[in-house]
Amino acid sequence: MNISTPLKTAIVAAAVALLASCGGGDDAEAGSPMEFAVQPDTRDITVPAGSTTCGVDDSGLLKFTIVGGAGPYKIKSTNAGMIPVPDVVAKPGDQFSIELTGTCFDPALLTIHDALNHVVTVTVTNKKEGA
Repeated sequence: MNISTPLKTAIVAAAVALLASCGGGDDAEAGSPMEFAVQPDTRDITVPAGSTTCGVDDSGLLKFTIVGGAGPYKIKSTNAGMIPVPDVVAKPGDQFSIELTGTCFDPALLTIHDALNHVVTVTVTNKKEGA
């Protein structure tokens, strides 16, 4: 069977259009099937008023879990008093912690960026009672 060149071109164009419309690829290419979030999205630490410092890390006191989005995820802090450990996680469901240095802040933010350039924020408060 001999197919004419214009017909071949039309068939190829239709096939390309069909494949392009289905999304294809993995989550990083097609978009995430789940909404991007971090759980919990807020944390509040309050120490007694007579304390000499605000809260410090207590073996993973502040743990967070990545939900949805597309990895890898980059975690940044707006305050030197809380350090993300690790500062990059690979995939949804992975956890990271915040190391507290004893500095008071009310509030500070964590920004988490996924591979699709989506951003979520987590609010963390570390203060003395009554402050």
